[in-house]
Amino acid sequence: MSQPQYKTIVDHIKNQIDVGTLTVQDKLPSERQLSDQFDASRITAREALLQLEKEGIIYRLNRRGWFVSPTRLTYDPTSPATFNEIIKQQQRTGTTTPLSTELSEAPSEVAQVMGLSEGSPVYLIRRLRCVDERPILLEHIYVDANLCPGLLKHDFSQSLTGIFKEHYQKGVTRTDVTMYPTSLDAEDASSLHVSPGSPCLEIRRCRFTEENQVLEYDLEFWRHDAVELKLSFEHQ
Repeated sequence: MSQPQYKTIVDHIKNQIDVGTLTVQDKLPSERQLSDQFDASRITAREALLQLEKEGIIYRLNRRGWFVSPTRLTYDPTSPATFNEIIKQQQRTGTTTPLSTELSEAPSEVAQVMGLSEGSPVYLIRRLRCVDERPILLEHIYVDANLCPGLLKHDFSQSLTGIFKEHYQKGVTRTDVTMYPTSLDAEDASSLHVSPGSPCLEIRRCRFTEENQVLEYDLEFWRHDAVELKLSFEHQ
């Protein structure tokens, strides 16, 4: 019994990657090119590409096409290591791009998490983080403005942890982490170059000072196909 036509396209692309004809970050043929090559409909070609995306083998960038995925970034969300340290340990290249910064009033949910009154002054910093030139993580970071006056004058392409330590003499002694799968709204999806509604892993990180004050509340949106979580612990 012959296999579905989309599976023939899937197997062909997988084989090209296996033999090295296609390598990491190479651009794949378009849906139209694949449909012509395999005498298939564009719907069938799209089904094949979506299956490869689901398996984490390829990824797409809006208005740019489909590309061969790099190896997933291995990430332990409970580790105190910074993003840049994690990237360096895995011999990858990372960049951080600030998207927007503002002084605003804490929304009710954010205020509750940070132990502030609703409307208290907070800094909101949005950053895009890339690994090997691929956007994989979008951050929405809330910082208590009373703890870090003048924060917005700093360069947020650099480590925020380093800024806290160097300029405000504040370190983090405890971090609470919550994780769950969700989907991206239109604005966040655009920043990560995916379609609205695309799946992602949301990690909410609340970081405390030694005085037990919430210094930073970080909402992280990770591309689901770019990261793998790995946690280790000792048994008592």
